[in-house]
Amino acid sequence: MFILADLTYRLGPLIDGIVTGNFLGVDAVAATSLISPLILILTLVGIIFAVGSQSVYTELLGQGKVDEANSVFTFSNVLAVIVSLLIMLSILIFSDSIVRILGGKPGTASANYAADYLCGYAPGLMFFSCAKVVQVLMNIDNDNSCIVYAIIAMTFVNIAGDFYVVLFTDMKMFGLALATSLSYVAYFGVLMLHFRREKRILHLNFKALNFLQTFLEIFTRGSMPAFSRFSKSIANIIINHAIIFYAGSKALAVFGVQKQIESLVGSLYLGTAEMILAMSNVYYGEEDKKSLDDLQITSMSTGIFLSAIVSVLLLVFSEFFAGLYLGRENLQILSMGAEAVRYMAFTLPFYVLIFGFLNYLQGVKRVFSANIFVFLIQVLVPLSTIYATLRFTSKGPWCATLYSSVILALMCLGYIVIQKVPVNFKKRLLLNSNFYTETAKELELVADSELEVMGMSRIAHLFCAENNLDKRSAFMLSLCIEEFGMNIIKHGFNDGKEHYIYLRILVKEDKIILRIRDDCVAFNPLEYYKMTSQNEDDPTKNIGIRMVVKMCLDIIYLGIFNTNNLVITISKEQSQTPATCKFVGNFSSSVL
Repeated sequence: MFILADLTYRLGPLIDGIVTGNFLGVDAVAATSLISPLILILTLVGIIFAVGSQSVYTELLGQGKVDEANSVFTFSNVLAVIVSLLIMLSILIFSDSIVRILGGKPGTASANYAADYLCGYAPGLMFFSCAKVVQVLMNIDNDNSCIVYAIIAMTFVNIAGDFYVVLFTDMKMFGLALATSLSYVAYFGVLMLHFRREKRILHLNFKALNFLQTFLEIFTRGSMPAFSRFSKSIANIIINHAIIFYAGSKALAVFGVQKQIESLVGSLYLGTAEMILAMSNVYYGEEDKKSLDDLQITSMSTGIFLSAIVSVLLLVFSEFFAGLYLGRENLQILSMGAEAVRYMAFTLPFYVLIFGFLNYLQGVKRVFSANIFVFLIQVLVPLSTIYATLRFTSKGPWCATLYSSVILALMCLGYIVIQKVPVNFKKRLLLNSNFYTETAKELELVADSELEVMGMSRIAHLFCAENNLDKRSAFMLSLCIEEFGMNIIKHGFNDGKEHYIYLRILVKEDKIILRIRDDCVAFNPLEYYKMTSQNEDDPTKNIGIRMVVKMCLDIIYLGIFNTNNLVITISKEQSQTPATCKFVGNFSSSVL
């Protein structure tokens, strides 16, 4: 779903690129290359607020602060609208000047095409930016189907609009861009159907909003991907000038095709990287080294496997993909384009490692190192290899893409190798020093049956004895595991599918944190407690869950990433204060 979501903002310009190459000629393709860096910058509005709000939102959810989280969501959309409108007005007024800055020569066909496209693209930016903010949080809100429908609607509107423009009108590049803007409107409109659901996390809320603090938090969290795309855009503008100077407009058109293909298949590694960022934020907040390890292994193996398949397809059908953008009339340019596609194919596995590593750095709060690598990945290494290729070899500039990816992958591996960590820690987890201090004891267990739940309860009791915890704490841990574990088995394991319960105990100085995670149907036991606690006619009814809630310090339910998560806090001190129950996430109590 993250890969599909990343593909959404790329589909519009990609479809336009295919239609442009086949109906409007090489000058229009060169115009696409001129404006592609600016399109990256324009999408920064949605990226900053989407990534920033996602990071702050997930952290607040983990703390059970639902109103504050939805205030972040609301404020992000308001900011996205305001900034997008200002950018749209600037483009409509200064489009010709902007094209000159991008490298277009005034009066040429490619420069005129570029200015027309920008004027048609600008009105859709507001809808795209708001859609990105909503879409990244819908992944958390367990509504993946709506995202798929939105992608389908956007793609259909864009393709239909493009063909209508080239077959029945004379609007050319302006019309293609306008079709893209309309596709963003369709995408945003379908995503809004999510808010018809009664059981959802996302709501508009201004009550718990601190405007200045919220803005700073969002901007800070979204700064790295924004800086990454901005740096890449500036570097591409410089590269465009260098290619025109050393190799001419035809080479620029071919290089632009390589970038179009990179945008198409780039969703493989960028979508994987965005998933790593979202989930590493959650696991880092939970101090869960095991899940961070699993996240690395699963994401890298899946990403490399998918990229290898796509790489083979690009190698085998390189001429076909080049022809989509360049047409087949000029065989020399087509041959150059096929070569550029083949070089792109070899870079994909390297990019999975590079961008996954980059987002993981941010997820585990190594922000300074992440920003250094952004500069290396987007600016220094690409510019150096492009310049060296153009200046000292006779090869096309598209060859430098492979050289850059190999150099960057080696740099990432080198960074991991030089880390100094205790013997029992894995270097590649890149955890900060606070994870290496033994301030907490932890235990992780997995169960898939009632018998194993009872076994987990006994093991937890022994764990308490080994760590000199009092009998009350041991009793409460065992009671929580048995009560909630049995409920999950009873209500979540009855669909005939294979399921597991993942249990983690973290012992800190003043409290014990128990996390129970399962992959069953959405199920919130706290909602059941809320209903039964209002009926005091029979105080012995559902006595188990009543005891647990009253004896624990805090209980939070999170329904995110298609999993049920209970986070239970138990105080080490004697206390009979009832737990604060926090209901977070969408759920269905009908299974009870």
